[in-house]
Amino acid sequence: MPLAAPLRPFALLLFAMLCPGLAHALSETYEGVLLPDNLEGPIPIVVELRDVGSILTGNVKAAFPLNGSASIASGENKDGQCNMKVVLNSAVTLRLYGSCQPSMFAGKYTIYYTQRNTEARGSFRLARKAPGQVKKNTPGAPVSTTTIVACQKANVHCLTACPRGDPDAEFLCANHCRSKLNACKRGVAKQPAAP
Repeated sequence: MPLAAPLRPFALLLFAMLCPGLAHALSETYEGVLLPDNLEGPIPIVVELRDVGSILTGNVKAAFPLNGSASIASGENKDGQCNMKVVLNSAVTLRLYGSCQPSMFAGKYTIYYTQRNTEARGSFRLARKAPGQVKKNTPGAPVSTTTIVACQKANVHCLTACPRGDPDAEFLCANHCRSKLNACKRGVAKQPAAP
């Protein structure tokens, strides 16, 4: 037994030489937005990604309107192409697939709404967060980030208040909500960042 401790570093070195793919395993945190193919606004998202061999693990946190945080249910990395599934809650499943490099994770996504039996598609381009940024709290973030989320929440409230059943009334109400959202975003763009 006393001989095992000195041999441990050599065993790890031998393991790294025999399994070079594991020695350069991906372990990054990415941040950005999901960009829907339709006219809906972007969805902020943070993806913590680790791979061991070709199996992906980690966590995904999506902001409004998905509002969910969950571990990666299944995923794989094949030669820098990542494909993963995340069950955010009982009604929403997210699938991300694309190129996952140390500096960027970009590709396509599909959101499955199980209760409505519908899906939404789009693209994403997530930048790697610097190690110092991962631990940072958001109070020092620019005001505009928080305010854009507030604009999007107000837009959802506006859309949910729209009448149902009359296509013309729905269309007019949705246009009114979109105008209010655009005005809100323009106001945010003019605000200075927080000190």
